[in-house]
Amino acid sequence: MKPTFILSALSALCALLLSLTAQAGNIVLLTSLEVSTTKLRELEQLFRQAYADSNHQLVIHHRVGPALLYETLQSSHTERLFWVSHSAKARSLGAGLGTEETIRDVYGNDVKKFFTTTTPRLRFLAIVGCQSKSIIDGFAQRQNYIDRPNLNVFAFSNKTLLKRGLTRALRAAAKVEEVMISDDVAPVAGWSLQVTASQPMNELSWLEIGDRVLGVLKPGMQQLQTHISVSQWQNLSSANIQFFRSEETERMTPMPELNIVVPGHRPLWQLFKDRQGVAVGGGDKQLYLYRP
Repeated sequence: MKPTFILSALSALCALLLSLTAQAGNIVLLTSLEVSTTKLRELEQLFRQAYADSNHQLVIHHRVGPALLYETLQSSHTERLFWVSHSAKARSLGAGLGTEETIRDVYGNDVKKFFTTTTPRLRFLAIVGCQSKSIIDGFAQRQNYIDRPNLNVFAFSNKTLLKRGLTRALRAAAKVEEVMISDDVAPVAGWSLQVTASQPMNELSWLEIGDRVLGVLKPGMQQLQTHISVSQWQNLSSANIQFFRSEETERMTPMPELNIVVPGHRPLWQLFKDRQGVAVGGGDKQLYLYRP
């Protein structure tokens, strides 16, 4: 065999390996718990051991809030995501009162609706938290994952311990077939929304519509461009938009008012106010009613 042929073959093999490595997505562990450093290191060790022979990039973050969670779910590089935090089922308090199902981050934010905001690249999502399965099942029943046929979601119907829960999630992920998916995502039919705040944001905030998160406004931001697909719009449980600000930071100023429009149309959402013209929501959230 000629040396030039051997070099050519080696070059082709190296190019193939580099191509496969470039296409391999990130595997991410996000925790949002008030626990000791020792327990966090134990979770990290379990995670790294499970993927010791993987060519994927491993990413780990602790004390994660809404901004990083949203960025990770929206990243075209995220292929598998393990989220570890507390969650709770709805409870009846009697006399027609009750609590909502929640998935809480370490700051007290209910981040459950972030988990319907995924990309086609995401193949596996684990919610490691007690009794989170009913939340995910509800999202699925309301068609929130209808445009994500390749997504596998793993959650718990009962209480679970941290290490045991992550171990079970890692085992479930190991059964999901490896598929190389292109980073190129075809445009999806739908509508663009432009959100403009009356002043730059002082605190991290986000918008929700139905079961979905529309976008996140970080401190200093005043405008947000977002998109909602036709299938997402058709399956909305409500077309009203809720505007929340994070529990991560101290309240410094009143929430700014938002102007939410579909470019080329008149404003379709109106801030809900009381008779005195004050926004309803207690200063921590706002409701924008859909007025077509």
